[in-house]
Amino acid sequence: MLQWFRKQPTNSQASNNGGDLHIALTRKLIDFLSSQISAPKRATSIMSQIARFKELPPTYQEKELPGLYLKIEQYLVDEDQMQKFTKAQLRKTVKYRYEPLMELENFSIIFEGEKQQELLLSQLLLKNLILRANSVVENEHEATFAAITEWIFQLPDIDSLKTPFNLNEPIPTTPGQWINLLVKISQKLYYHLEDILGEAEAASLFEKSYREIAETYRPLETFYVVVQLMPDKLLDENKIGLLTGEQIRNVFLNKVSHLQKINDELSETNGELKDTQSELIIAQDTAMESVKLFHSVLNTVEEGIVTADAKGKIILVNEQILKIFGYEEEELAGKSIEVLMPEKYREQHRKGMERYFDTQESRAIGQRLILEGMRKDKSVFPLELQITETRISDRIFFTAAMHDISQSVKNETELKKLSDDLRRSEQKYRSLIDTVQDIIFTLSLDGNFISLNPAFDKTTEWRRDEWLGKPFTQIVHPDDSLNALKLFQ
Repeated sequence: MLQWFRKQPTNSQASNNGGDLHIALTRKLIDFLSSQISAPKRATSIMSQIARFKELPPTYQEKELPGLYLKIEQYLVDEDQMQKFTKAQLRKTVKYRYEPLMELENFSIIFEGEKQQELLLSQLLLKNLILRANSVVENEHEATFAAITEWIFQLPDIDSLKTPFNLNEPIPTTPGQWINLLVKISQKLYYHLEDILGEAEAASLFEKSYREIAETYRPLETFYVVVQLMPDKLLDENKIGLLTGEQIRNVFLNKVSHLQKINDELSETNGELKDTQSELIIAQDTAMESVKLFHSVLNTVEEGIVTADAKGKIILVNEQILKIFGYEEEELAGKSIEVLMPEKYREQHRKGMERYFDTQESRAIGQRLILEGMRKDKSVFPLELQITETRISDRIFFTAAMHDISQSVKNETELKKLSDDLRRSEQKYRSLIDTVQDIIFTLSLDGNFISLNPAFDKTTEWRRDEWLGKPFTQIVHPDDSLNALKLFQ
């Protein structure tokens, strides 16, 4: 018999005790998620967090719900021994069964598509920040901050509103364009707060806002966008350390793209506007420091990282890649990614890229692949890799995370050889005992026949299959049974 999920009602009668709909469904959701944990006694940490959550007042539960959900989701998908759900399956189930909870803005973010999720997280950081700023700015700045607040809370419907800080930017039409604009506004807001409140207070406001968002949404793959909005001068290894390797790569690529744009803008000013040029030079310096910081963190990642642009030119490698392939960094920068491939893969790679740009379909992106790499000395070795795509504005980057699996393959080869040798030895043994004239047999610990050779059939005229599993004492001559038992013991 199949068990089916029942969709929760969307009216206030959903709560049996007459309570608020969201409160009732929050409790039901947590109970449902708890019931999916296959071994609660082994999940002591997550179960204690669930117990603590249930003791909170309803208003606090609503605030804490996204963070707890993401922790339970991470456990069910990555750690639970049954692993009943993928992340996508669980979110689809929750979104359908508990549809009214999607009215909670802080919770519904989790169930949005990737690009929309990035935009909402960016907006959430700025909302948090501007509310904190409004509580400390003096009266003379209230009008300015009121306008900024309205703009942030209204977006993306800001057609009739003036863009903060007089930024001469067209209204974005895609989530990616929105992110680029919000990054600029975040940077401008920081320097504005620094001017009126001082460096320490401005940094404190950003730090507190960042920490609050991180405590809840850090498990999201898109959380890196929050780091992207942080002023470059506030980034440090502690903040970056909160990110996964893939998130670090995404922020790094965005920082590189941002630096390239600053360089382009600086070239365009050509000394005509000194104030603008000075601003851009400062932005260039801080962006460069940020890029260096992210690059240094990438060098601590255990896997090899290589990033190429849409033309296949290498723009980033970490130290692990240099160790794996035996190159110096300057030898790879700007070279085709194909230098890392044996010749037999190159044509296939070119055709795959052409097909991807024509159809947007790929059999490689997002998959874990076992292929071969080619070192600088032309030696070929097995590697495991996973390719991801990153889009920044109108540019596309491809990043491969690699592991040299030579030792693993060597071990597997040795095990296979050992297994083959054992099988050949068994075959020789079997051939030997099948041809000898004497009865050869093996017994279980309780004295039952496990195997008998063909000589048994000829000598006793019994068929072997009639005696397999039976006690050997039943076929031994009575005169020998006592000696046979002594030998067996």
